[in-house]
Amino acid sequence: MKKAFTFLLAVLFAIALTSCMGETTVDTYDYQQVSFPDFTAINPVRYAGVNDLGQEYLGWQDFGTAGEIMTQPWSRMTYTYQMYSYFLRNDLQQFYVDVPLPKELGDLPEWIADTTKNGRRVLWFSMMASTLPDSITLLDTETLASENGIQTFLRAEYQVTTGDVQRDWIVYFMDEEGTYSSFAIRVNEFHDTVMSTGDFLIKSYQLKETVD
Repeated sequence: MKKAFTFLLAVLFAIALTSCMGETTVDTYDYQQVSFPDFTAINPVRYAGVNDLGQEYLGWQDFGTAGEIMTQPWSRMTYTYQMYSYFLRNDLQQFYVDVPLPKELGDLPEWIADTTKNGRRVLWFSMMASTLPDSITLLDTETLASENGIQTFLRAEYQVTTGDVQRDWIVYFMDEEGTYSSFAIRVNEFHDTVMSTGDFLIKSYQLKETVD
């Protein structure tokens, strides 16, 4: 009788422990069933200038539901432009179709870094040529404001590992009345310079209707 009681307690403890740990500790989400739009087609670059060599620059792209940011302020032949790759994703919930996003923007950076919960890596999957990171480490977060003061952003720094490859990423998140969007930069080299560039771009945010 004592052994049976001890066994029952062990079972109940295991159930309670599993419940406390959440729904899963292994991501079993079927990422291959997620379809993404042609991001280049739905969010083309609008160039506002042409240099002396006839190269377009001062590129702007929609960011969020009402605004836009400068994404290519220099000629595409410059070294600064070659230092990073960027990814704009407007309305993140459309990608996380059956995975509810957190209610607070401040929870989002850590939320997308969790590789153990189902479906948390959809954003990364959309930016990494349909591959999944093995580990994601959130290094730091900081709040930034646009130069015109009309919008704030949450900047998150990550270290992302896939196989033997480790890369730094910088992701800027924005919240528009519950609609989240992100501007992500895969850092190729010179982390501080790329971050400075990313901060400059995100701070250029303006409403689309204010553009001449």
